[in-house]
Amino acid sequence: MKTKPKSKKPAAKRKKLGRPATGQTPKRYFRIKDESWDQIIKAAHAQGGTISDYLRKVLVKDAQRVLGKGK
Repeated sequence: MKTKPKSKKPAAKRKKLGRPATGQTPKRYFRIKDESWDQIIKAAHAQGGTISDYLRKVLVKDAQRVLGKGK
């Protein structure tokens, strides 16, 4: 029984599994009603910032309040 000759090409590298490193903060996703989202957009614009900055500020501030660290 003859065997196939081995290929002289180097073996392909295996791809790493999972999310690739981007050097950025990972994105988070959640569902929200359109009416609530519209209010968030208006509030962010009223404060002169981006929606992301506004949400980060509000969420962290509330988490600190709930955990008793925002006193």
